[in-house]
Amino acid sequence: MATPKTEADRALADFWRSYKDAGQGGFRYALKNPRDVLRAMIAIRELPTIYPPQLSDTPDGRAIGRVLHQKGPGGLPARWWSFAALPVPERPADSLKSPQAKRLRYTLRQAAAANITCRPVEPSERAALVEEANERDRNHSNPTYRVENPQNEALLDHDLWILAEDDTGEPLLLAVVAVDGEFAVLRYFRTLGDSEKHSLSRYVAHYAIVEALSERGVRWLVDNEPPASQTNGVRLFQRIIGFRYVRIHRPGRRYRKVLESDDKDSDNLASRG
Repeated sequence: MATPKTEADRALADFWRSYKDAGQGGFRYALKNPRDVLRAMIAIRELPTIYPPQLSDTPDGRAIGRVLHQKGPGGLPARWWSFAALPVPERPADSLKSPQAKRLRYTLRQAAAANITCRPVEPSERAALVEEANERDRNHSNPTYRVENPQNEALLDHDLWILAEDDTGEPLLLAVVAVDGEFAVLRYFRTLGDSEKHSLSRYVAHYAIVEALSERGVRWLVDNEPPASQTNGVRLFQRIIGFRYVRIHRPGRRYRKVLESDDKDSDNLASRG
C-alpha cells in the first residue's frame, strides 16, 4: 500500500503542516507566506492527475461527488489544492513488501499480537452501530473530533462496511466507504474508544478496506477531506498508510445539478479520529 514519495509530495506535506500549524485562513496565510504558497502551487502542478469516471446518480456516487466538489483555501475548489489518495493495488499483500511499508508492517504485527481483526458488517447490525457512532461523535475525548449534531444515518445508504474488533468482540473502529466503479472515498472512519487497541485498529481496518476495494476492482481511494481541513495527526497516519497527494480532474458538469439538489448530510461528509 505504501507508495514512494516524490519531491512534489514532500514539498506539499511540509506546506500543509505549516499551514495547519499557523491556524490562519487561506488568504491570511497567503499574505504572510507568499513564497511558501508559490512553492506549493508549483509542486501541485507536478503531481499526477486522476481522472474520475462519470459518477453515478446513486448514494455512493453522490457522496463521492460532494467530496470532490468541496471548497478549499480562499474559496477555491479543494481539488485545485490537491487531495490525498491511495492507489489500490491488485494484490495488497505484495505492496507490504516494499521498503516504504516498513512502519505499516510493524503496526500490523502489533495489531495481530493484540488479536485485532476486521470483518464485514451485516445489514442487521448497522443501525445499532450508527447509534454508537453518533454517541462517540458527540462525546469524543478529543474536542477536535467532536460533532455536536452527528448525522450518520446516511451511512446506511452505503454497502461497504468494515468493523474492527478485539478477541472479546468489542467494536474498536467503524469504517464505511462509498464506491463508484474504480473510485472510492472514505465515508466514515472512526475509532469507538481511546485505548491502544483502538489506535492500532486504524491500521488493520485501513488494510481491510484496501483488500475489499481491490476485490471490487477499485483503483483509487481518496480521503474525504482536502488537506487544508485535515489535522496533522491524520496527515501522519496517511503517510504511514501510503496516501500521496494528487490532482483530481473535475467530474462531468451535469453532475453539479445532482449535487445541488441533494444536500442530504452535506455538512457531515465523513468523520475520522
